[in-house]
Amino acid sequence: MKLIFIILFTFFSLFPLLTDAQGHRIQIKINGLKNSNVLLGYYLGDKKYILDSAKTNQEGIFDFKGEKVLEQGLYILILQNKTFLDFPVTEDQDFAMLTDSAFLVMSLKIKGSKENAAFSDFQKNMTYSQKLSAGLRQRLMNNKSNSDSSRILNDKLQAIKKDLDKFNAKIIRENPNTFTAKFIKATQEIEVPEPPRDAKGNITDSLFQYLYYKNHYFDNIDFTDERLMRSPFLQSKIDIFFNKVAIQIPDSILKEIDALIARAGKNQKMQRFLTAGLLNFYERNKYMGMENVIVGIADAYYFSGKASWADTTFLRKLKDRVEKMRPNLMGKEGPDLQRLETNTGEWASLSMMKTDAIILVFWEPNCNHCQKVMPKLHQLYTKYKEKGLSVFAFYTQHDTVEWKKFIEQHDLTDWINVYDRHNLTNFRNLYDVFTTPTIYILDKKRTIIARKIDVEAIDKFLMHYFEEFKK
Repeated sequence: MKLIFIILFTFFSLFPLLTDAQGHRIQIKINGLKNSNVLLGYYLGDKKYILDSAKTNQEGIFDFKGEKVLEQGLYILILQNKTFLDFPVTEDQDFAMLTDSAFLVMSLKIKGSKENAAFSDFQKNMTYSQKLSAGLRQRLMNNKSNSDSSRILNDKLQAIKKDLDKFNAKIIRENPNTFTAKFIKATQEIEVPEPPRDAKGNITDSLFQYLYYKNHYFDNIDFTDERLMRSPFLQSKIDIFFNKVAIQIPDSILKEIDALIARAGKNQKMQRFLTAGLLNFYERNKYMGMENVIVGIADAYYFSGKASWADTTFLRKLKDRVEKMRPNLMGKEGPDLQRLETNTGEWASLSMMKTDAIILVFWEPNCNHCQKVMPKLHQLYTKYKEKGLSVFAFYTQHDTVEWKKFIEQHDLTDWINVYDRHNLTNFRNLYDVFTTPTIYILDKKRTIIARKIDVEAIDKFLMHYFEEFKK
């Protein structure tokens, strides 16, 4: 113990902390790490970014320093062997750390930052608890058939969790309003109460626990504190909510988005993080109907002027994208396509289709994917036409020779085949057609009930649709 104290004293005495210092200086010694490259990074959303680099000397000593004050949040020290150490950077940006390359977390000592010391205690206790729990879970797996052993092991796991919660609560209590306290609290799941029961013990509200969990999901996160943006869990927490917890209906999702952004209060950095993040999230989302969410976010925050950070170039591009989505959103009446010529030389329009379900497909015979999709689509048409399905197949080009040849070769003559000889319909913008095939499904009133649906999903969709239609 005396030797350890001397080593710590010697290292820390080499680096006196500055008073009234501007910028940042993080001094580090890692025992066992000689002449090695080290990276300093930070978290933002679901990504890590490299901020600086350094090289250790023979004693494993190095530092990161600069005149700029760092944005507060969780940072990451990445060693050459890909091991890493998380630590907070908050108001105290002149501090020192001493650790060992073999035990980065458990050997960590801090000078000059009370908050880093508290975060280190949290990490050490978490690491120790996880190690104990992992051993107990393995023993539990090996003793599944022994009920007594399983009960004892489960009790021990619960005791570890209870001790961990108690330890974390102590850190939060002793470090109020710090990043560390808010970080720990934000990683904790909310406690869901038991559902209400009647006098006989029967549950009277089967949705109670789900709705409580959904409505209180974010209660432990302080969205007015922008430091939490720079942590590894926040984006994941948001993604899980909108993927698995929120009701997957556009109107419901938009209400949840409004409620979440409102939690940021007047913090514009957090507002931007949430708004831009959710817009990108739904741009990547492949579920049908989520274009309604993109348009809803754009209207409520970007086009209304609330997103003051958005420049004119971005707004122009977003508006162009949204205006191509707006006419063909799920639940809207599909725009009519008139005065189209058929493969037999007659005239047709989309509004003439009066069946219970209409597949509107935009395609071309020289598209490799179309060549595979169109025969599959015809099989589905044959299967469901007696139940009320029709197909309006819109050829997007003008070379009628190849078009008519494909129709004849694949026996596609029993549905409506059309093309826009004089480019009068503006179909590309009305139905957002910039790749082929593009497939919509409309109901009898021409309401869009499926948008840009894959051919593989149509069979199941139509089966459910016609089952519901009969009711």
